[in-house]
Amino acid sequence: MRHTIRNKLIASTVLPVLAVYSILFWLGVSHVREHQSENAQRWLIEHARHQASRLALVLSQAPALAGSLGDLVLADPDQAQTLLYAHLIDGLRRNPIVSAAAVEYGSPPRGAMMRRGEPVGMPLPRADRAASTRQAGWHLMGDLLRFDRPVYRRGEAIGWSWVELKVADVYQEIERQRSDSVTLFIHHDDGALLAGSSSSAQVSALARVLPDDAPLNEVVSIPSKAFGSEYWLISTELPGLPWRITAATRTETALGPARREASLVALGLLLSLIAIVVIIGMAARQITRPLEILDDRVGAIAEGDFAVAPAVDTDDELGRLATAIARMARLIAERESQLHWAHQVLEQRVAERTAALQHSNTLLIDQIEETRETQEALRLANEQAQQASRAKSEFLSNMSHELRTPLHGVLGYAQILRRDATNDDAQRESLEAIERCGQHLLTLINDILDMTKIEAGQMQVDLRPTDLRELLEDVRMIIAQRAANKGLKLVLELANDLPAGVQTDAVKLKQILLNLLGNAVKFTTTGGLTLAASYEDGNLCFEVADTGVGIPADRITTIFDAFNQARDGHAVDGTGLGLAINQRLIRLLGGEALSVSSKPGEGSRFRFRVPAPEVTTEELGHATGRSAGVATRLQLRSGQTCSVMVVDENVENREVVATLLRHALCDVETFTSLDEAAARLREKAFDLILLDVRMPDAGNAAAQLRAGTAQGTPKLVAMSASVFRDVEHLAAQSGFDAFLGKPFSDRQLFDLIAALLGVRFEAIPLTKPAPATAPTTPWPHQLADVTARRIRDAVTVGDVSSLFQLVEELSNQAEAPVEDVENIARMARVFDFDGLATLAKRLDQGGGERGATA
Repeated sequence: MRHTIRNKLIASTVLPVLAVYSILFWLGVSHVREHQSENAQRWLIEHARHQASRLALVLSQAPALAGSLGDLVLADPDQAQTLLYAHLIDGLRRNPIVSAAAVEYGSPPRGAMMRRGEPVGMPLPRADRAASTRQAGWHLMGDLLRFDRPVYRRGEAIGWSWVELKVADVYQEIERQRSDSVTLFIHHDDGALLAGSSSSAQVSALARVLPDDAPLNEVVSIPSKAFGSEYWLISTELPGLPWRITAATRTETALGPARREASLVALGLLLSLIAIVVIIGMAARQITRPLEILDDRVGAIAEGDFAVAPAVDTDDELGRLATAIARMARLIAERESQLHWAHQVLEQRVAERTAALQHSNTLLIDQIEETRETQEALRLANEQAQQASRAKSEFLSNMSHELRTPLHGVLGYAQILRRDATNDDAQRESLEAIERCGQHLLTLINDILDMTKIEAGQMQVDLRPTDLRELLEDVRMIIAQRAANKGLKLVLELANDLPAGVQTDAVKLKQILLNLLGNAVKFTTTGGLTLAASYEDGNLCFEVADTGVGIPADRITTIFDAFNQARDGHAVDGTGLGLAINQRLIRLLGGEALSVSSKPGEGSRFRFRVPAPEVTTEELGHATGRSAGVATRLQLRSGQTCSVMVVDENVENREVVATLLRHALCDVETFTSLDEAAARLREKAFDLILLDVRMPDAGNAAAQLRAGTAQGTPKLVAMSASVFRDVEHLAAQSGFDAFLGKPFSDRQLFDLIAALLGVRFEAIPLTKPAPATAPTTPWPHQLADVTARRIRDAVTVGDVSSLFQLVEELSNQAEAPVEDVENIARMARVFDFDGLATLAKRLDQGGGERGATA
């Protein structure tokens, strides 16, 4: 698939929609299943309760019939036998579920019994006549249910009445209104199944697996292992009876409606998702089609075809971009034609002037007596040439302005489109190519416009509070790389009294310095260049010196002319506008004219001064958006000590950590191998060891270093640029007390040390040390030269570690003055490079024995 804006737009829209629809699908199906499951369980419970209530109502007829038989006996114990049978027959007729009814009373016993389907007058069962331990209530007798009721008269039992029901008839009764998907069975409270003649093996199995402590009116789930499919069971009591009725149904049957409704929900979501994807695709094509047209048109313009305008007729950003591209193509075509015409005119004028000069030279040779008239003619010709040059400058300025107008639109829209995150690599490269070409053209035009604006008096000055040291550091960083590419050394000399902030136009001041230093790099092949800055009576004083080719004395007055260079005929880049622009910018800033001193073969020095009132720290902080608070550094609390060993093969990493710790007043020693570290541990005790786990055999380093410790047990910290959890876990398994991932801040390092060793680090304001005074003990001449050179080298590149190493070496030399050694250490801790440069200068000028008397 091509990586186009359209495809990316579709993907960035469809994927979130698909994610949302997936969530909706899961929530919808889950909700439907849960809701239908609750409905199915609720229906099963209601079905069981309904069957229990109806069956209880039917079974209640048996006790009622038995009671009516007893009441009949009590009303007239001597009534005729035929009346008893008539009552029994009527009771069986009104209670279809009853299969037999009987009454027995008196002594000797008498009574009657009637069984459905048998003739009248059957004798009472002998077993019943002989029973003396009969109990009232319901009894299960094989496949019969029997209800016994005693007959009392004056508190004395005179007989019994009972009713029998067939278990099969009971099941047949509940089958009448049973749902096809539900199985019902009756069992005693103790779990004994009330089995009928039609009870299936499945009912018996379900009764066996039903827990004895199964709660009433709650669904119990029986897993599929027992029957091949999962069952739901619900038990409910038969009101007034010692039995329960249980309803059972397959789970998949109960959840059938839930699955059907979930399928409908899923189908609806799928159809709507397809519709949305189709709509998004059509909308994406509608949106991206104009971009494809614009891309083709810009490519045609790049190949020189300015005739056809892009066919994008919309009232939006793309329509305005198409209009701008069409206008740009038309203007470029017109400018090309005008420039061609101007070139022809200029060539014709040059040819005419050349012919005139040749004619003048001929006349000069032939007519020596007319020398004065010839010189006057040459002067007039020179004035005409200058007028033509000014006309050319004015023409180029006007043309440059006209070119910038469409170029601004092209660059602006190219930058807007390039910020679009949906662009693919090819589109970004195309947009970047458009912007690079435009920026290059804009740079060439701006150089000419700057000169034109200055000459026309249109250049404005924007005076604001400016961080002077930051400005000079920006200049140094820009020029340092160019100087290093030619093998040149760049030195920045800043006076001690240079203010932190001044009121000036930072952009124009930086442009002046960059022009001067750029020329110094351009015309210097060996040696170096220096930028010096000082402050005198509210004026900034700058001097740029180089060891380049120098400027001949007869050319110094012409180097500030526009379109002029000091070394004609040499391959040097540029238009010759730099010094001319500098001279005018300095005047705009209210400064003195740029002065120059130079000797061919030795180099040049350019000096200038500009007024720059000093501003307060609060004004500078408000203008630059930075806090005016006092800078601080962390160091050990007074009275506490911390001895640290750093083991790392990489010298830069090792010195960075050591420098941070030394600034915090920790005692630090560094080693490049485990063997060196182990040997030193046998001689000296350390509180903490920082070890890079990339070193050979670092896995056994913890045990090795702890085993060789002379006294105490130092804390071990593993350092690594890999911060994956497996590396940290491996360090913990290897016996390290903590892990520190590179790169880390000084705060992270000191917090870890404080947690492991119980020491405290406190913030100390960064105060500039007092200027180093000349020591009472003179420096040896050779040692002073070496020390000054090493200080300058370290200050030039900002290498604080080299300064601390120098302090350690000087501490072991008795000839080095202790005061100066302490000053070097103190100034290195607070990064006072100005003070260190002053000390190095003093050592050069009189710090040794040769200057001891000064």
